Amino acid sequence: MKNWLITGLSLLLLITSCKKEEYVNPYTVAGNNNSNGNVTTPNLDPNSISGIHARILKPTCANSGCHDGTFEPDFRTVESSYNTLVYHPIIKNNPQGLYTYRVIPGNIQLSQFYKRMIEDIDGQSGIMPLSLEPDSDWEEKKQEYIANIYNWIQQGAKDIFGNSPQQVGAPIQLAGMVATLPGSTAPLPRSADNNAILIPSGVTNFNLWFSLLQENTSVQNLSLSEILISTQLNGFQNIEASPLNSVNGQNWIGFTGSSQIFAYNVSIDISNLTSGIYYTRVQVVGQGNDQIIQMPNDGSLSHVKQYYAFQIN
Repeated sequence: MKNWLITGLSLLLLITSCKKEEYVNPYTVAGNNNSNGNVTTPNLDPNSISGIHARILKPTCANSGCHDGTFEPDFRTVESSYNTLVYHPIIKNNPQGLYTYRVIPGNIQLSQFYKRMIEDIDGQSGIMPLSLEPDSDWEEKKQEYIANIYNWIQQGAKDIFGNSPQQVGAPIQLAGMVATLPGSTAPLPRSADNNAILIPSGVTNFNLWFSLLQENTSVQNLSLSEILISTQLNGFQNIEASPLNSVNGQNWIGFTGSSQIFAYNVSIDISNLTSGIYYTRVQVVGQGNDQIIQMPNDGSLSHVKQYYAFQIN
């Protein structure tokens, strides 16, 4: 009898010890779940990048086929959102080539991200967001959300820890290109108002001049200023760059039709080039920033790329 009781107790203890423990999710907090089982958004400052991501970018913009990592900006996480917005080069620009970065802390007028939600910057890309999920509250809260983004940028576009981003100089803009023959200050004509510059027959070399501005002031003596030339409208990745010379500026009419100072030039030898159109791009390093800026870029409008081109007859 005694042996039977001991055996029974041993089996009971063995069965109890082998029972599977119930898993408790340590991130499940009482009161965090709503009636349909979805986790609610914590109370976040709506004017912070965390609040903007949780309330706007994640539910409205990071949908399949949109900003879900398929293309930039990447709104899947708050970190990817911040890193592909603040001081991040743009893809689409307006006809004047006004924008350089998606978000410039403290500068609404030059923050392309904000502008894309209130206007069609190039007349063909539309106003963001282009499409909405059925349960999106964007239309209902559009003005509130845009105001949140406005406030975040104006207050310095701080990161999730409240830190200000690394300060860089205002964006550098390419304001015009002029071609002259050696020894002359008369600009060569273009095939139309803003089309490629026409290079006369029999010319073997000429000078190209560029106007670079920062906060509407002529920029000189950049740490890097180069020119790339290609027969292709896009795809300048493997093109060898040539240095630009910083010189005493000349006053000519720039891209927007206003007078600008052209303080960079380079002599172009075309003795071995065939006839046709050659597209140019200027590469610089922004002052206070290690990032190389290319102007125009692949996202620039076609007529902008046509302006920064020359045609050999």
